[in-house]
Amino acid sequence: MKNFYLFIIFLLTSCFLLFASPSVEDIQSLSLKDMKKIESWLKDKNTSPRFRVMILEKINILLLENKNNLLEYGNTLLDLFSYLFKENIGQGSSYSLVLRKKTCLMLGYFNSTEHKSNAYELLKTEIELDSDGDVASACIRSLGEYVEKKDESVKFINKLLDSSLKKKKITDEDIEVAQACLELYGKFKMKQSILTLIKILDSKYPTEIKNLSKQILESIPQ
Repeated sequence: MKNFYLFIIFLLTSCFLLFASPSVEDIQSLSLKDMKKIESWLKDKNTSPRFRVMILEKINILLLENKNNLLEYGNTLLDLFSYLFKENIGQGSSYSLVLRKKTCLMLGYFNSTEHKSNAYELLKTEIELDSDGDVASACIRSLGEYVEKKDESVKFINKLLDSSLKKKKITDEDIEVAQACLELYGKFKMKQSILTLIKILDSKYPTEIKNLSKQILESIPQ
């Protein structure tokens, strides 16, 4: 019986060591086959924000090297990105902002996979919930990867910009978001964006935003 208890303690200790806080070397050696370890580290409150960012950057590199990994690990990654976003929403630290931006960037990779609808909806949710202009802008730019959903994207950002146009004061966050939205308008060049672009010309947005709106308006086929 004593040996049995020692064996159980050994197993528990082994599991603890397996998923203990990572080192730089641990992170560098990761592959997506280590997904359980990745999830454990990213969800562990004891994992430092710096290491969390490093793990996400490693995932980004692995996906860039082989986009086929999205097929096998897509659902797990989407759940993980959603978790990280919700956990870090509203936090203003530089690490928290980078984490949210990284999830936005990688959600753009799902545009040609069977997980594209879920990834696209997650992007829209992050844009609606994140008050940081830099993060929201990153998510908006990732929407641009979903070309086949351009009608839905333009309708979405029309609504987004119409809300800011009703404000009495345009903030720096609003300007960042508008810049990203205009980039999307310029990429898709759709007539559905014309009315919002005209509204911007007669708004409280700064001159550089109005000038960019005018350029995009002139580039849209009539």
